Amino acid sequence: MTRSPRPPWLARAALVTIVATLLASAAAAQEQPWSFVQAAGGLKIGKPLRRPHGWVVPVTADVSGLTSITTQPRKINPALVCRETKAQLEGQAIYITLVTGSAPAGGASRCPPVFIGNVMAGSYAVFYRAPGQAPVALGELVLAH
Repeated sequence: MTRSPRPPWLARAALVTIVATLLASAAAAQEQPWSFVQAAGGLKIGKPLRRPHGWVVPVTADVSGLTSITTQPRKINPALVCRETKAQLEGQAIYITLVTGSAPAGGASRCPPVFIGNVMAGSYAVFYRAPGQAPVALGELVLAH
């Protein structure tokens, strides 16, 4: 039994669908400014945990706007999930950013802990930073091996 070849337009249509899906997913992901975090109820960092592959810092944040963490929520965001808690290490400073997106099935509004990696023991200032905005001090973490 021989198969008939697929028409060339079918391959192009599949490629266009895949690219459109990827672009929509990327467009939906957004690094949030501090004003959004405050309006959603705030953010708190926890005690760092040593893991085999580096440090993990618990982050308490809920982008739904239904939970008061450090401030009273002022805006409800039922269609958002917290996709990622990003961290960037620069010298003795750790910069955290929340990334939200559209609520897919099974998505969570509570943000995951942030992975810092294997860093030298010491004291690190922690800031919240969004693109184009001044960092906001969150506190200090002491990482002791």
